[in-house]
Amino acid sequence: MDAMQRTTKKKSAPTVAFSVLLWSLFVCITMMPYHRAFAQETPLPTPNPTTLTPPAERSPSSKPQKPVPKWGGNELSVGGLVGTWGSSPQFGLRGVLPLSRFLAFRVGWTLMFHLKGEESYNLSAFTLDLVVRLPSPYKALRYYAVTRLDFWPLWNLFNTSPSVSKISTQPVFGLSVLAGLEGFLLPRVSWFLETGFSSGMVIGFAPIHRPYEAFGFLIQSGFQTYF
Repeated sequence: MDAMQRTTKKKSAPTVAFSVLLWSLFVCITMMPYHRAFAQETPLPTPNPTTLTPPAERSPSSKPQKPVPKWGGNELSVGGLVGTWGSSPQFGLRGVLPLSRFLAFRVGWTLMFHLKGEESYNLSAFTLDLVVRLPSPYKALRYYAVTRLDFWPLWNLFNTSPSVSKISTQPVFGLSVLAGLEGFLLPRVSWFLETGFSSGMVIGFAPIHRPYEAFGFLIQSGFQTYF
């Protein structure tokens, strides 16, 4: 009996080891599909936003976006205008100097052709404007209001308009109030339309023989170019 137990113990040791080896291989083979499925379902780490490639580099074939006309911003600008002052045609130039986002200072020069009966004479005027730009829900439109001081030097070079002396012998001033609309056709080019009223020539350094000479309704339009 003792001899038989010893023989059984000696034979069972290799058998147990071999059985454990087979069981291990079986477990490894059967668990491989589950391991792969778990690896696929594991979420990838979130990339760092600072290391993301810009959209232009990721998709070089994407079409560039067309620039949308918008406000010229707080930049300097120059424009030309034509219009009427009462019953007199006029044209001129002006430049805008921004003071803040909604406030700007404007300087202009205007030449007005005044026709009255058989009299014909022209007046040149400097304008000093304070422009208040109003908020707008549209990027391509801008509304604004203008308070303007009109400075009439009444130049009469080479005595081409003797009738000018009938108004005053010295420069005179007037006040205008305007409302304007500016629409951007291109990112740095806009079309504007202004309307309002002028008090005419009411203050002067010398007597004004024909006061309120330019009093009336004012309308002018033109193009503005931003730098």
